[in-house]
Amino acid sequence: MNDLIQSFEYSFNAEPVNELLNDISDTAFDALIDSDAINGIPVLGFLNSVRKINNSIQDYMLAKKMYKFLYNTSNLSIAEKAGFVVDLEEVNHERAFETLFSLIDRIDNVNKIGILTNLIRSRVLGHISIEDFVRLTIVLERIPYPDLKYIKNYLENCDEPGVTEMLNAAGILYASVVGNDSQYKLNSIGEKFLKYGLDYEFDVKGSYVQTVNAAISWEDIDEVTKG
Repeated sequence: MNDLIQSFEYSFNAEPVNELLNDISDTAFDALIDSDAINGIPVLGFLNSVRKINNSIQDYMLAKKMYKFLYNTSNLSIAEKAGFVVDLEEVNHERAFETLFSLIDRIDNVNKIGILTNLIRSRVLGHISIEDFVRLTIVLERIPYPDLKYIKNYLENCDEPGVTEMLNAAGILYASVVGNDSQYKLNSIGEKFLKYGLDYEFDVKGSYVQTVNAAISWEDIDEVTKG
């Protein structure tokens, strides 16, 4: 396991890996996994070897999520990555790459990786605290992917059957109207998740303005989850 974490750390930080990732697309995983080029990204080469031995869909999905994570963070500078890692280790009191690897492994939908990397970018830019980054990753794990498209509705009083229960359990709502017809709105952590995780910039009326350089935007999520 230590070798795997070390290969992840190198893959995240090494400039040759970033250059390789910048030369390919974010949808090239299936072509990459069957070529020798995958060995240029050590953690993917490691995971691919395990996948071939076990012939497991779980190993394939972990490798696919890891590829998307590395691709989406390849445009961050070495200094930005190093600062983020130091912050995460200080607040979590454990090795940052163990924390990140475990988180990527637990995430249940590959499309959520774009949200995770949006949060990392937001932390690097100073838009959120490292403590809020940790809180928001827990929110990300708890919300089913199809329910993400409903979060913006809770900028105003709202109660979507089934959705409210999931979002409330994830810790991003508060009861804005209590009674026979209870209504809910986003709390402060919910607003941060919507703005910095889902790239949904809103004013007091809830209108949409996309932010820059997001790995996945609100429009992407809305399109993927239609129907």
